[in-house]
Amino acid sequence: MRRLVILLALIFLMKCSGCEKVSKDWDYYSPNWTTDNKIVFIEQYGYQKYRKDIFGTWDLVEQRVENYLWEVDTNQNYRRIARLPDNTSGYYGLSSALEWVVFPVMNGGEVELWLIKRDGTGLHKLTNGKYPDFSPDARKIVFVRDDGLYVINRDGSNLRKIVSDSGANYPSWSSDNGRIAFVKGSATYPEEGNLVIVDTAGNFLKAYKTRIIAPDWGPPDSNAIVFNNWDYVCILYLDTGTVDTLKSIKSGASQIFWSLSGNLFIYFYFNWKVTNREGIVKFEIKP
Repeated sequence: MRRLVILLALIFLMKCSGCEKVSKDWDYYSPNWTTDNKIVFIEQYGYQKYRKDIFGTWDLVEQRVENYLWEVDTNQNYRRIARLPDNTSGYYGLSSALEWVVFPVMNGGEVELWLIKRDGTGLHKLTNGKYPDFSPDARKIVFVRDDGLYVINRDGSNLRKIVSDSGANYPSWSSDNGRIAFVKGSATYPEEGNLVIVDTAGNFLKAYKTRIIAPDWGPPDSNAIVFNNWDYVCILYLDTGTVDTLKSIKSGASQIFWSLSGNLFIYFYFNWKVTNREGIVKFEIKP
């Protein structure tokens, strides 16, 4: 009987030249502009290896996920910066200012914020939180926790809550360094609009009623915010409260990011793209 089993196994191995297969996939997350008009983003590389057993069933025998930070300029010159922690999450935002990048990492049920320099050095955990946004001078970061909005210095000091609201989300630091916009929850300024502007200490300045997913400030001289209204890219001019709907850019339900140069947007429609105001796609973000 033992000889028969060995013989059958040998026959199977001789016939099974294709008994292994490999699956690879790449996904790209959280692109955002740098202060020198480049784009940083997260690449997630997945590898799965399968082996067929003697009964013809494919079994997963090896699996790994690797995360990398990339940079690309508007001429589509790509540069891989560094490998990130394996549990880096592409769903909770990424932000960059000057030489720094802040990004989210999942640790159990917690979302952590980690920092790295754009030369690939200085990787370390900063604090717990999600949806971070750097101040333009790279000194401070605003971010979300379950009970509101917080600000912390880049070196980890002076952590403080500036808005108490469990529904507050998607904070965005203004290009002039002095204001923060966010989408409010029901507990914050209930008599006002759903897009709220505060100063960097959390003092209320103004609110706007508009259909919005997430705000992003425009260039310093624009005094405007770009956002998604669930269908198109829109620009809200804060001085007048008027909204310009860019129907040439159908964006779906995603965040929109406005370059500091003022002429380009990052948006998602089936995949992440870079477009101008007229909706002419310059390129897809894909190394």
